[in-house]
Amino acid sequence: EARAHLTSLARAQGVVITPKDLIIGAMGELHKNKGYEYLIESFAELTLDFTTPVKLVVMGEGEERTHLETLIRKFRAEKYVALVGFVADSPTYLYAFDVFTLTSIKEGLPYVVIEAGFAGLPTVATNVGGVKEIIDDMKSGILVQTRKPTDIAQALHMLLTENEKALTFGKN
Repeated sequence: EARAHLTSLARAQGVVITPKDLIIGAMGELHKNKGYEYLIESFAELTLDFTTPVKLVVMGEGEERTHLETLIRKFRAEKYVALVGFVADSPTYLYAFDVFTLTSIKEGLPYVVIEAGFAGLPTVATNVGGVKEIIDDMKSGILVQTRKPTDIAQALHMLLTENEKALTFGKN
């Protein structure tokens, strides 16, 4: 049910999600500190060499929406990246994602990473704030440096192509 509703939200943004697609998800305010610009750039790098259909869904609203929409157009990713806005009960939609991301530049102790863990999601996150207290690098997720789209893309690629590793990270 979560995937069906998420598919509907993405379709409203012009992004069609099929049952075969893998979904990278992110949740949080569209704020400069969340580093979504680096996530969108990493997604553009990822899709250049990726053969399985992949979509990026970002839940949240905020002041960076216009800037992020411009980046999506710049990278010609309008059919692959959906900014679905504020979604009530957004943690229930974590189960629709295949991989979770948190690409923040600054962070405290992000509860959303804990929620992603409860949902059994492998996670790619920047090594900021208390993230390293939640994710054990290369055991329960992958930690990357901030502002490094290529590193984010490589980590996402690993989790999307190495099913066993992704399952293990999600369980851990």
